[in-house]
Amino acid sequence: MAPLGNFVSNVVEDDARIWRLSEAHDTTRMDKANWVSFDRRVCDKDGSLSFGTLQVQRLKEIESYIKAIDLILPLKEPGFILAVACLLIFFFLIAAELMDCFRFAEALITLPRLYSLRTIVVLNGQQISLVALSMWRLGFMLVLVAIRMAVAII
Repeated sequence: MAPLGNFVSNVVEDDARIWRLSEAHDTTRMDKANWVSFDRRVCDKDGSLSFGTLQVQRLKEIESYIKAIDLILPLKEPGFILAVACLLIFFFLIAAELMDCFRFAEALITLPRLYSLRTIVVLNGQQISLVALSMWRLGFMLVLVAIRMAVAII
């Protein structure tokens, strides 16, 4: 079993799954006086357990972590708060992507344009300068920006 406090790796999750499948629902570990499964006794944090104390300690540690979240919004479930936090992070990432698209489109629009089919680029030593952009290239790039924004929104 993994030590307490290590909820970063999948080892803890795998151990919990194996424990639940192999021991928690085993009929030999069932409380036959009350017909309560070992799993139910661990989830209820039964203090009279001689086995399963590690699982009870992990459960208490998880609940203490969740209680810290409960102080922020006591009326909501911890899963709700975590889901809202993830959605906010996702929203900010999409907003940043859309702002990048708007800035790129604005930069394209401010470039000098030619009504011919050629884009003029000048090489001065180590520098490359864009003198003028063709209307077709500008239109193509703006369509690409629109597609990029549509993909970000969808």
